[in-house]
Amino acid sequence: MNELSVLIVDDEPKARSVLRRLLSEYCPEVEEIEDTGDPDDAIERIQFESPDILFLDINMPKKSGFDLLDELDHF
Repeated sequence: MNELSVLIVDDEPKARSVLRRLLSEYCPEVEEIEDTGDPDDAIERIQFESPDILFLDINMPKKSGFDLLDELDHF
């Protein structure tokens, strides 16, 4: 079984916590779960850690998940 890494990007700590718990409970192939509430921090983490799966909140105060994806196109 391949082990996967996940990055959760959401400005709501409770949402990150619930998703983290669900992934831990129901997805044994997910070995590493990281999370952040800051889209700029997420961009740095994505560049350096290259997670296998991203969970992006669509509506965040600084920038949306779509804005974050657009910025990744430039790297």
